[in-house]
Amino acid sequence: MTSIEIPRGLSTGEAELYRHLVTHVQFEAVLAEKYDELGQSTTPYVGFLASIIAEDERRHHRLYLLWAETLRGMAEFRDAGIPWLGKEDDPEGIIAATETFLEFERQDVDELKALSKSIKDMRDTTLWGLVLELMRADTEKHIKILTFIRDHAKSTSRGH
Repeated sequence: MTSIEIPRGLSTGEAELYRHLVTHVQFEAVLAEKYDELGQSTTPYVGFLASIIAEDERRHHRLYLLWAETLRGMAEFRDAGIPWLGKEDDPEGIIAATETFLEFERQDVDELKALSKSIKDMRDTTLWGLVLELMRADTEKHIKILTFIRDHAKSTSRGH
């Protein structure tokens, strides 16, 4: 690991968080490479699943980089990285849009449950059950994100 240069102006806690984020990014870069190597497995299902994990690790890597850049931006008195929460320009529009998306995502959960039941006889011979579980976890994550957006828009629209 290389030495980490902490941006001047961060509090002790912020500096420690920055150090943790940058160290984690360095670790995850190596980890993603190892998952990529496993993704080259001659066993097709292992390669497929390792590639899914590598994709997630790269996304995590990007998020940690953005978070570290946010801290650097704080020290330099500029906006950078992960945006700060603020008041929405059109909270009612955002609330309506998120409600529509939430309805779709909830229908998706129901469809995924039905699909899962329809393939129960193939769970021991295919990856389909696992793929459906991963898709359901993603859908639950989407619901969590949309709910956050909607709830934040509702709380800021009260002041409108």
